[in-house]
Amino acid sequence: MDRAAHRPIRQHRQRRARCGAGGGARRGLILLSHGFGGSASTLAWFGAGLAAHGFIAVALNHPGNNGSEPTTVEGYTLTWLRAVDLSAVIDAMRADSTFGDQIDPARIGAAGHSYGGYTAIAIAGGITDPERTPAFCRSPAADALCTSQSGATELRQKSLSRLTTDPDFRQRYGLAGRSYRDERVRAVFAMAPGPVPSFTPESLGAISIPLAIVAGSADEVTPPASGAEALGKAVPHATLKLLPGAGHFVFFGTCTLAGRLVIGRAVCRDPDGTDRDEVHAETLRLALDFFTANLR
Repeated sequence: MDRAAHRPIRQHRQRRARCGAGGGARRGLILLSHGFGGSASTLAWFGAGLAAHGFIAVALNHPGNNGSEPTTVEGYTLTWLRAVDLSAVIDAMRADSTFGDQIDPARIGAAGHSYGGYTAIAIAGGITDPERTPAFCRSPAADALCTSQSGATELRQKSLSRLTTDPDFRQRYGLAGRSYRDERVRAVFAMAPGPVPSFTPESLGAISIPLAIVAGSADEVTPPASGAEALGKAVPHATLKLLPGAGHFVFFGTCTLAGRLVIGRAVCRDPDGTDRDEVHAETLRLALDFFTANLR
């Protein structure tokens, strides 16, 4: 179902795309989805690397859940509609006067980090049950995933209030159990994906397109046991690469001195022994090999 029926898509959504070297051949299109509260720019290093090797890479700011505007209750709660954002971008890019004729419609992929990885899984066919993550967090298996959004208490309370007082919001919330699979997407690449417990096991087992997963073994936000490793076991033929000692934010762009001052240590500092630039180089190599092999 078109997301416009649920929540307006901002006409001024920021879209950033780069093409590789010139030439007449059509190119693969890779959609990039940022994490919770992140932005398109956090994956600029990744998109630029894909573009330098001939792909068209396009990143977006998910409405109501990005670093450029306040987070809304819809953006916080209706996360499965992020997949609809990606489908809307495919439509927009194929209609774009600059890029439309350059895109090979048979070579479309998606990639994302954290909640962006979740988004890539959703567009591949993963179905969300919003009750599953709270149930996981009440279980003995609960881990750091359950405390990684400890600052979102107010949004959680507003969401619960809206469910009881706003019929339209309640109706949109009830659409979580639908599939937002977009058949145009042929392969997905997920970096430190989460929250994986929110997906129904049956839907993960039914994913039939190629999936590559990359995560840090020391991820402090989406721990591998409940995230990347669980996803790798649940999705048939998925591949998993754990990067020794790397944390969750290693997939952000490398911070400048000013960035360290503005953004802070949690995002900019990696565990001892981890070189963010080296991780980026390895991740990009894995992604290029993956998309080149599976978008042919």
